[in-house]
Amino acid sequence: MQHQGSSVYFSVVKMGKRKTTYNSIWETDFKWLRSNSGDPSKAFCTVCSKSFRIDGGGKSQVEIHGQGTFHLKLLKSQRSQRTFVKSTQENAMIMSEPSSSLTLEEQVIRAETIQALTCVDSNLSFASADGDGDRFKAMFPDSKIAEKYSQNETKMKYVIQFGLSPYFQDLLKSDLRGKPFSFKFDETTTSQTENNMMVMFNIGVIVLML
Repeated sequence: MQHQGSSVYFSVVKMGKRKTTYNSIWETDFKWLRSNSGDPSKAFCTVCSKSFRIDGGGKSQVEIHGQGTFHLKLLKSQRSQRTFVKSTQENAMIMSEPSSSLTLEEQVIRAETIQALTCVDSNLSFASADGDGDRFKAMFPDSKIAEKYSQNETKMKYVIQFGLSPYFQDLLKSDLRGKPFSFKFDETTTSQTENNMMVMFNIGVIVLML
């Protein structure tokens, strides 16, 4: 404050607002939360695969993000996908089980798994799965499995990529563990200009081609 004659002048100093930085303790309450590399004013959501600011409200901004419509929709979808993948992998392990020991739901999933493996083994188009459900119902009208069977291009891709592939990769790792093996690969470009890679593991006298 300054006096100048009969006038009084005030000097106002504006204080900067303190910004909040990321706190790893929040991860205890929000399992999908991670730090944003290189920027402590942001957090990263593993569900939405995106960063968002937390420097204005800290944990409250994390809570707001977690209640967002898009986040909740993705979270629900991922939970159902994990359940489906677990079911597919479990059914891949009971392929040799007699049908009489399986529930109807397990028999249906096993049928869809067999069809997916057939598609891969015969190098068929995933689009060939479209219409399988209606076709099998017409072919086997008295079958409860055919009645429940549901397979299409999108579902088959998901079964193979997220259900069967991890399962067989684990089997391969188990076979390779503690054993000598050779690894070969070959890259080529198809007539459609798509890059393909063939991988081969040679384990003793057993040859596995992926």
